[in-house]
Amino acid sequence: MPNVYTQLRAEQVADRLGISLSTFNRLIKAEESFPKPIKYSSRWVAWFECEVNDWILRKAADQRGVEPAELLNHLRDLAPQPEQRPEHFNQAGAA
Repeated sequence: MPNVYTQLRAEQVADRLGISLSTFNRLIKAEESFPKPIKYSSRWVAWFECEVNDWILRKAADQRGVEPAELLNHLRDLAPQPEQRPEHFNQAGAA
């Protein structure tokens, strides 16, 4: 089970979204629905990974005209199950 406390720094969120850090900074100012960061100090902020993932899912579902749960089920159906993965994926430490 994923750790719900996992946090991402701005660079990691931008990388996850496939955008530059400057584009990410513009996005968080313009996109009111984007999760709010946790401010630890004036220079140290982070986002909960699960909230970022949820925002991505909701955004993709909205663009496809489906409910997030429906899209999530579809994506789970597409993802290979552990027993379907090539053997090198089942080895400890393998990518």
